[in-house]
Amino acid sequence: HGNGEQLLYFINELLQLSTIEGNGLDFQMVECNVGQLMREYGNLVMPDLKEGVTLHVDTQQEELIAITDPNHLRLITMHLLSNAVKHTSQGSITISYRKQDNGLYIEVKDTGNGIPQDLKENIFQLLSDKHTFVQEQSPGLGLSICKAVIDAAHGKIGIESTEGHGATFWFWIPCKFKW
Repeated sequence: HGNGEQLLYFINELLQLSTIEGNGLDFQMVECNVGQLMREYGNLVMPDLKEGVTLHVDTQQEELIAITDPNHLRLITMHLLSNAVKHTSQGSITISYRKQDNGLYIEVKDTGNGIPQDLKENIFQLLSDKHTFVQEQSPGLGLSICKAVIDAAHGKIGIESTEGHGATFWFWIPCKFKW
């Protein structure tokens, strides 16, 4: 049963990636309260936190209203949060966001395992060597999907990490803001 669920998850992620890369994406730009969305995403992963791990949503810009696609914003942020939850057994996870360079910058920082140097270069590539990051529930396509969505939006994604000292995944997407 578990193997069947893993296979179904993998097939769904491959289909999602194929749709993104083959057909392009249709972005539905609407006004979004970024702080509210980040709190919602945090609340969604809260039950999955390991005992002793805390989650903090940095809401310094509480009323930041971005004109962006909330579905794609959720997809990317939830993938990054889910990875942080899986790889953080003690310490904390922090979500932060801000306006930067005519776009929205979002960061998910954790105090987890960190990423080995040899995996950082290709971590966003489809089926790259991520054997140490493959979980029972996920074959590891989430970061490839994030990159495909961000590329379609003409954004950027990156990572800062030292093995054993946590990781910070960030992305930037161009967008307008309501003043």
